Amino acid sequence: GTLYNYYGEVIYEGDFDMGYLNETAVQRKVRLDPFKGQTGELSYTEIFEAAQNETGAKVKMTGRVFQVYENFENQQYFCDFIIDVNDDPNQMVQVYYRLNSGESPLVEGQMVTVWGTVEYLYTYTTDAGQENTIPNVEAWSVE
Repeated sequence: GTLYNYYGEVIYEGDFDMGYLNETAVQRKVRLDPFKGQTGELSYTEIFEAAQNETGAKVKMTGRVFQVYENFENQQYFCDFIIDVNDDPNQMVQVYYRLNSGESPLVEGQMVTVWGTVEYLYTYTTDAGQENTIPNVEAWSVE
């Protein structure tokens, strides 16, 4: 099968195992190294603006997982989360991520580096009733 991002770019093409990407470490490195070479470490303002303008910017960002909100029992291959970029709770980004076969879901509080494509702005309402708008990034890799 083939997994595409919001812009129609191929994130992964190959075998799937019960919904998980199914590639060896060598295949993963061959797939990701060229993409990682195209990414840049953007400021949060630049990430926000790229999402607002839907530019498809390729980004590398590091931060702490604030909330894992999608890892359903019937779709365990998705692990979508919100990251505090630079470990700053005022710099939140939503990340969509498809797990590799054998890869464990992320956990809240974990520090990660994300390589992905900035897509659009996502607006949601918190439990306290506050409306937040944050950038959305489709992750090609999370380490």
